[in-house]
Formats: sequence, C-alpha cells, structure tokens
Amino acid sequence: MRKQLEQIFEELIENGIGLQDFVNLMESIYIEKALEKNKYNIVQTARKLKVHRNTLSNKIKKLEIKVNGNK
Repeated sequence: MRKQLEQIFEELIENGIGLQDFVNLMESIYIEKALEKNKYNIVQTARKLKVHRNTLSNKIKKLEIKVNGNK
C-alpha cells in the first residue's frame, strides 16, 4: 500500500497540488466516508472519528461536505 500511496503523492506534487489542498481533500474524503457509514449521524460519526461533534460540524461546513443532499 505504501508504494501505491507514494505514486499518488508523486502525481499530486507533479500536478502542483499544495499541501493544504491535499490535507483538505484527504480530510473531506475521510469525513464523507465516515458519514456514509454512520448514516449521516453527526454525533455517531464524531464518536467514531474521536472528535467533538462541534469540531466535526465545523469541518463539514469548512470543507463544504454535503450531508443528506445539503451543503
């Protein structure tokens, strides 16, 4: 898996993706998948991710993640 990630990271760097854009992308995908697994229940998802529900809500807003069709 490490080699696959290294190849992906090389492509991102070559394409000029900055570190903050990369972090935001990874965080968005991770949160989206966690929300899906927890049927978009914010409290349950926050527990699984080991963050406060307010922190998760703020990240959802900041990263413009859709929750049940909403932005």
